[in-house]
Amino acid sequence: MSKKSSTQNQKEITDSGFSNNAQRNRAINDNGEFNVKNFGLPFFRSYDIYNVLITMPWLKFSIMVFIGFLIINSLFATIYFFIGANYFPGMDTTSQATKCLDAFFFSAQTLTTVGYGRISPMGFWASSVAAIESLVGLLSFALATGLLYGRFSRPQAKIINSAIALMAPYKITQRGLMFRIANIRRNILNEVEVSVTISLMNDEPAGLIRRFYPMELETKMIRFFPLSWTIVHPINEKSPIYGWA
Repeated sequence: MSKKSSTQNQKEITDSGFSNNAQRNRAINDNGEFNVKNFGLPFFRSYDIYNVLITMPWLKFSIMVFIGFLIINSLFATIYFFIGANYFPGMDTTSQATKCLDAFFFSAQTLTTVGYGRISPMGFWASSVAAIESLVGLLSFALATGLLYGRFSRPQAKIINSAIALMAPYKITQRGLMFRIANIRRNILNEVEVSVTISLMNDEPAGLIRRFYPMELETKMIRFFPLSWTIVHPINEKSPIYGWA
């Protein structure tokens, strides 16, 4: 959106967080995420693992946990298979396939500390690997439990907004830019504040330059937010969109 003259007297936001390189592309995507791509970061970032795990979508998190469960069990099942069925009384040795399946299910029972008892380890190496897997299982489920608690306990406000902002009559003689927000959760929000910033592409001598301008609001803060709230920006001489309507 290009605007040349009406914003010249408006105070620009110089600390918006976006550099002067944010010229032609939109700064924020429709889903609320920043339209920013980071380059030069290492693929594996240990300092960001926890944040990624508690913020990723539930479906992706569930698939990741399931795949991790399969990988761990497959790894230990392979070890049990190569140790030999002789060290696991009760294992079905009819064929290689049944041995693999029994090794996998024995691993799952050991990892979860269920231990139905049909198959049991015998000998030093079989018992040692089973003991290690039990420890891995305890640590893994403790970690998964902590992540689940972190995902459920993380406070999140769920605010929805109208898809379209309208320019409508305001206080009889004026017009205002209006849109509506609402809290769709049952939690209680107090001391709710709102600020609105508009991003405009200004046609300047140097070319099209993106500028950020604060928008004065009729009400910036409400004590309680039990209902919907219509955000109103009066369009007057101080407005960066003055003269649009």
